[in-house]
Amino acid sequence: MSSTPPVAASPGFAVEAHRLEISPHPDADRIELARVGGYLSIVPKGLYRDGDYALYIPEQSIVPAPILEELGLTGKLAGSEKNRVKAMRLRGILSQGLIYRPKRMYLQEGHDYAAELGIVKWEAPIPVELSGQVIQDPAAVGYHDIENIKRFPDVLIPGEEVAATEKSHGCLRSDTRILMADLTWRPIRELVDEGFAGEVMGVDANGQLIPTPVLNTFDNGPRGERPWWRLQVSKVEAGRGPAWLSVYLTDNHRIWSPDNTGADAEGFVRTDEIKVGDEVFVSRTDLVLPPMVEQILVGTMLGDGSLAGVKTSGVRRVEFSHMEPHREYVDWTLAHLGEWAHPVTSRRTSGYGTEMIAGSTITSALIAEMFVDWFGEDGRKRFPESAIPSLGPLAVACWYMDDGSLQRNAGQLDQAMFATNGFDPTSIQNLVAALERLGLHATVRNYERDPGNGRIHLNAENTERMAMLIAPFIPPVMQYKLPAHYRGSTGWMPSAVDGFKPVLRPQRVMSVEPYHGASGGKNRLYDLETGTANFIANGLVVHNSCSNFSLVDGHFAVTSKGQGRKGLALLDTLDEKGESTNAYWKMAKKFAVEERLREFAERTGAQRITLFGETLGVQDLNYGADNGHLDFRAFDIQVDGRFLDHDEKTALFAQMGIPDAPVLYRGPHSIEALEQAASGSEQISGRELHMREGVVVRPVSERTDPTLGRVILKVISPDYLTRKGGTEFN
Repeated sequence: MSSTPPVAASPGFAVEAHRLEISPHPDADRIELARVGGYLSIVPKGLYRDGDYALYIPEQSIVPAPILEELGLTGKLAGSEKNRVKAMRLRGILSQGLIYRPKRMYLQEGHDYAAELGIVKWEAPIPVELSGQVIQDPAAVGYHDIENIKRFPDVLIPGEEVAATEKSHGCLRSDTRILMADLTWRPIRELVDEGFAGEVMGVDANGQLIPTPVLNTFDNGPRGERPWWRLQVSKVEAGRGPAWLSVYLTDNHRIWSPDNTGADAEGFVRTDEIKVGDEVFVSRTDLVLPPMVEQILVGTMLGDGSLAGVKTSGVRRVEFSHMEPHREYVDWTLAHLGEWAHPVTSRRTSGYGTEMIAGSTITSALIAEMFVDWFGEDGRKRFPESAIPSLGPLAVACWYMDDGSLQRNAGQLDQAMFATNGFDPTSIQNLVAALERLGLHATVRNYERDPGNGRIHLNAENTERMAMLIAPFIPPVMQYKLPAHYRGSTGWMPSAVDGFKPVLRPQRVMSVEPYHGASGGKNRLYDLETGTANFIANGLVVHNSCSNFSLVDGHFAVTSKGQGRKGLALLDTLDEKGESTNAYWKMAKKFAVEERLREFAERTGAQRITLFGETLGVQDLNYGADNGHLDFRAFDIQVDGRFLDHDEKTALFAQMGIPDAPVLYRGPHSIEALEQAASGSEQISGRELHMREGVVVRPVSERTDPTLGRVILKVISPDYLTRKGGTEFN
């Protein structure tokens, strides 16, 4: 029987039964090698015999705890839960995937057991936006996954002419502290070791601190000959502790210094080009909620706000929503929360069918601490006695805009009321006491008869007093709730950007010098890839993908592989200088992709053209794009549903002036030649700057296969595959 693993009609993730080929390990007595197609997996000696059937659990699988326990692998795999399968070397042999024979289960060759066993494929989180916004767009096209040649070892015909082009994708010391989205700090080593896939803090195109997803983590191995640099930066008005901070970076890491004469278009400068006296940006060490933010959140929580997040981890966020006509109020709230606001709003429909605009704060431990007493054992929101001093005029303004109303009766002066929102009697009395501290005498109405419709009532005199306190803060959209003689102002609030204890502070570089003191684990190279392409390392803002361009019936769209699959295109959002903030759009403009595709369509009459490529310079493997300037390499093009042959594609890219991926091998197919081409140093930059990821191989003349579809496969470098940070997982 062939050793080629059986496959489903359409390739993809599967946990299938295969006949094993067992052979001795050349350098170990207690383990053996199990071959499944082109893959080798390490198994305990004597557990399987040659010809046995067992399941092959591929890399990137998330394996349930009972199976891990049965295999003796609890706590020994990759990922934050230690349950993700990844490649590893054991005694010099590359082991990929797990071999598993379930007890009391008859195995049928070719059947997919993933669902039955609860095994799923791990997918890296794809952000809804990458320094930009997305829209549904029928022109958006995603690139298909390229299967590993080890899964389909017999699809390419021995001797068939193939072309292998370089596959591209894409440092700090291990003890470098990273600012998380909840405003706590964690060593970068911990994030890399657990394959962290949550959010850290980054800086957006407007220089504001925002939560950003971690797209990938990297352990790039020992430092080798790459030099370390130590920067000492002042820390004036940036928190307690020493008057400076130190951060250790490799020479090619980039630091945010937007006013530097050597800065790139995004404001970043290489470490080895930073000079003493240059201005950089650092984050505060004494992070606190500014009083203005506290007041807005107190009022919001008294009104329509709710607390969300993971309670057990000590990080929470405040969420709120308002009717579509009151969107200006949502914008007002987010603007004055400043860097404590999450930058993305969303739409939803209420239970009454009303269109709502929803916003939220960032997720923060400080927010969780602030509202720790606001919920009883039954989970209901309350206003505790400890919170009485927190109710100030701005909090009253937000509470009133959410749940207040103005009662107008003929022949009577205006009187204000607050809905109690189902607060318990103790909470209501605490609210009355809090208003009394502000000189506002309130009474409670309707509560005993109908607690769900209870009201805190202010008579005309106290309504006037309240209006004097809160009117300066009320934006025009909500002034209909004020007595008429308090309306008409534009509203006033202090600036959130330059407010109390801003998280980011401009500072000066005090010293820049080579550093040779790192040793042991600290001597390894770690990095992150984030949605904003930057993050906060030891307080300093530092810098750290597949791009698709389509022209369909005259309409041009820019997207990524993952977004294109969802039919989503990226909007071209611009900064204050009118420059694109999205990396993919930057490349589209740099290489005039739209103009080139339109010229080709006019010349050939093509109706649907999609150019596939990789944006370089936002990953740790940056292929020479490490001076802050992004770069791009095209690797495929589809015209009216047909992928062009290799020579057609190469000639067209040259004619368009669009750089493509280098060809590392062209000739008769042999797995030995492709594996040799996949290993070594990268060739995209022409300078052999770092390891090679691998190659993408296809026949010189395009063809299809009944099991695979289009014949295109990848061969991954073992060195890249076994990096602690792993691959891009897409």
